[in-house]
Amino acid sequence: MRIILGLGISLTVLCAIQAKADNMKLICTGTTTCTAAGGAFAIQQTTSTNPTFDLSNTGTTGLSAGTKKHPVPPSGTAYLAILIPGSSPLTFTVDGLTPDAPIAYTSGRLLSALGESGGNPWNFKPFASTASAATGSTISGFEAYDVALGSFDTSGTVIPVSFNIQGGAFPNGTIFAGFLEDNHHSGLVVDQTPISEGLVVDAGPHSPTPEPTSLLLLGSGLLAVGGSFLRRLKLESKS
Repeated sequence: MRIILGLGISLTVLCAIQAKADNMKLICTGTTTCTAAGGAFAIQQTTSTNPTFDLSNTGTTGLSAGTKKHPVPPSGTAYLAILIPGSSPLTFTVDGLTPDAPIAYTSGRLLSALGESGGNPWNFKPFASTASAATGSTISGFEAYDVALGSFDTSGTVIPVSFNIQGGAFPNGTIFAGFLEDNHHSGLVVDQTPISEGLVVDAGPHSPTPEPTSLLLLGSGLLAVGGSFLRRLKLESKS
């Protein structure tokens, strides 16, 4: 009976934690427009290759308040994860801060790859599928960065996020997601943006595919040039 009661209490605590989780969101600001998750994407999209957004929460939960004997003010540190498709590192700052050196992310859980513990599964496949849909080609890996943006508490926090990118733009398929470490539990991740509240750069193909009419005109031009060249060769051979 005690075992059953103990399991019941554990499940209740786990359900309560899960029910309170996923309060973090990325909300586009300024000239950056977010399109809600839908269709081929299970994540928000933006056509901006240098987006601005708020990393916000609706009353972050899961942060430790200590015990009755040793209470502590709940506090955490908010992080932003940036996944850039391919294997070419990009130089940029986030709110003037330099991210940690990137790691190659090709499989498994993103939080584990970044050296974090706790949190809900952020597996490779959904990120790869999202980036592939944005780029129009199969994505087999990312350069994964993370940066500590500032403090989060339980009252609802908003951190404005902006980038300074060498080259001025993130490539298509770049994905942004936020997570929260508990300051009192050795950096345990206690909250994060759900996949649907992350953001992907979906600015269209880098090299537009020529329309059929354009291809026809190009082909006609090449034929005309070829015909002119052949006539010139015939005239030279007669002379």
